[in-house]
Amino acid sequence: METKELKIEGMHCIGCSNRLEKILIQLEGVESVLGNFKEGKVVIQYKKGKVDWQAIKTAIIDAEFQLKGE
Repeated sequence: METKELKIEGMHCIGCSNRLEKILIQLEGVESVLGNFKEGKVVIQYKKGKVDWQAIKTAIIDAEFQLKGE
């Protein structure tokens, strides 16, 4: 199991964080997601080699958030 922290723009409340968590946990290979709107980040635990990072980026953008630095 691997862990990655992603900086997210556009999470302004707990509802935003919860919505993004629900979207990301549905992706193949993602085992857990913990969002923190105050810090503007999500921490994703995933199975190494089973995560499609493009799918994660697309899911974040489709949910009307952005990755910082992308």
